[in-house]
Amino acid sequence: MSNGQNEQNDDEVGIIPEGRYPVACTDATLGYTSEGNPQIGISLVIADGEYSGRFLAYYGYFTPKTTEHTIKGMRALGWKGHDMTELGSMIGKSGTVATAVVEHEADRDGKMRARVRWINGAGVAMKDKMNPAQQAEFAARMRRVAMASETPDNEGGGDGRRLPSTNRDDRDDRGGYRGSDRSDNRGQRQLPSTARRDDVPPPGEDDRPPYERGRGYQDNRR
Repeated sequence: MSNGQNEQNDDEVGIIPEGRYPVACTDATLGYTSEGNPQIGISLVIADGEYSGRFLAYYGYFTPKTTEHTIKGMRALGWKGHDMTELGSMIGKSGTVATAVVEHEADRDGKMRARVRWINGAGVAMKDKMNPAQQAEFAARMRRVAMASETPDNEGGGDGRRLPSTNRDDRDDRGGYRGSDRSDNRGQRQLPSTARRDDVPPPGEDDRPPYERGRGYQDNRR
């Protein structure tokens, strides 16, 4: 299997960044390394995201240290059975999507390439999973803790902060929000207490102290 398709993509449209990508198998071939060890070459296509449709090449080796990891990667791609000559179960037919861990590595010419380091299942990796009975027992122990953490604000999720209501029915007679200890009149411009109000008439004769009545009134507000 040639990975020329992958190298062409790298040269023409840029190298795929390091990270994890959902992939499906499009081809697989058995062969040998330059040292004569058996290997498998797998062509992968990114199945979703920004780089959907881009190709990657994965090479898995069959040595005492690597055979188990290679077969796990094949299983994640949908390979079934135990006959290595029957690879069709993981080539585009099963619809299985696995996760490819991509890292950058220099080729023989010193050019950086995107290489698939590992192939994992698409689900969450967990070495020691709970069985159904263990899950039920754990959930029962955690129920009281979860209930104690519930409040009216976070009962439905979120960060627990209550946002101001935009419903007119929730406003009080002063223009604030019901349930608030202060009026929220952000939509109105507040005048400083010392600002002159030209729309307020000066006090009349009856509003002045008795000893100043009849002296006339001078408006000294500035």
